[in-house]
Amino acid sequence: MQRLSRERFVELTSDGAYRLTDAGFRRAGDITRNIRLWELYLSEYAESANSNADLDSESLRERVPPHVIEELEAKLLAADRARGIEN
Repeated sequence: MQRLSRERFVELTSDGAYRLTDAGFRRAGDITRNIRLWELYLSEYAESANSNADLDSESLRERVPPHVIEELEAKLLAADRARGIEN
């Protein structure tokens, strides 16, 4: 929590609880999106995932061609819209 606080992703409230800052919400969203991209990539491209998957790497963008990322992002956006989630 100290690191998150130092990086201004969380803040201590007056009642002693922690809450996400705006930057923390954005960072959490980025992390969640990257996880969802990895999950979709691993399910859609299982045959090539072994050579590209580096689960220690946060960004799929470092591992696969841009057109694949665009395709995966479009699928995630469509799935979000189908569930009524606005990005």
